Formats: sequence, C-alpha cells, structure tokens
Amino acid sequence: MCPLSFDIDATYHRVKDIHEEYGGNRYSGIAPCADYPYVFIFYGESGEWHGYDD
Repeated sequence: MCPLSFDIDATYHRVKDIHEEYGGNRYSGIAPCADYPYVFIFYGESGEWHGYDD
C-alpha cells in the first residue's frame, strides 16, 4: 500500500499528482481509489457552476 504524503497548504495538480499515482475518477468531485483505501474530495470555485454550493 502506498502511504499518502501530501503537505498542508500545498497545491497539487489533480491529474498528474493525484490520479496518475492513486487512480480514481478524474472528473468527479468525490473520487474513491480502486487500488487504495483512499477517497479524494475536490472542491473549488467552479462547484456552483456544476450545481454544488461549496
């Protein structure tokens, strides 16, 4: 199993830094990983445009 190693307040590229390493849906705001026991939750300013009130 690959341990998570993210720094607080750091900025990561969703596809390159997260999905290429851990998998998961690249387009969903909630992305469970198939091969790891992790679930990534993404939010941002565009959420309201997609029907979410972050």
